[in-house]
Amino acid sequence: MVVVKPSQWINFGWIIVGIIGIPWVFPPLVAAYKVAELYFWSYNIDKDYIIEKKGVFSVEHREMSISRIKSIRFEEPFLMRLVGIGNLYIMSSEPYQPELKLWGIHKGSELWNELRKKTAHLRKVNGMREFDVFRL
Repeated sequence: MVVVKPSQWINFGWIIVGIIGIPWVFPPLVAAYKVAELYFWSYNIDKDYIIEKKGVFSVEHREMSISRIKSIRFEEPFLMRLVGIGNLYIMSSEPYQPELKLWGIHKGSELWNELRKKTAHLRKVNGMREFDVFRL
């Protein structure tokens, strides 16, 4: 099982606001909450599923079957690219969760290639094919 967490670089702006706002109480508290929010946010990738777990006070669990992935897109915005992180967008044929976004992932291109290979392998092993039926 691979555990992937968003990078704290996403919170860089919030941390700066918290440091500048030290004379006041509210900005540092918001910055601390944003840091804790990313600390407790993870994506567990095992052989069959991607499981997202996020939340500080209330925890939300979402899962997506790797064999049902339709397409994967990897983005590296300029500022994220400077620190070596990127965003991974996964589209699936799941009826209740057609999209999963993995934010601020280190080595996202490696994860992208790994997920593509796992998807192809699981479809081949399970004898699955993708058929799209368009809405009329």
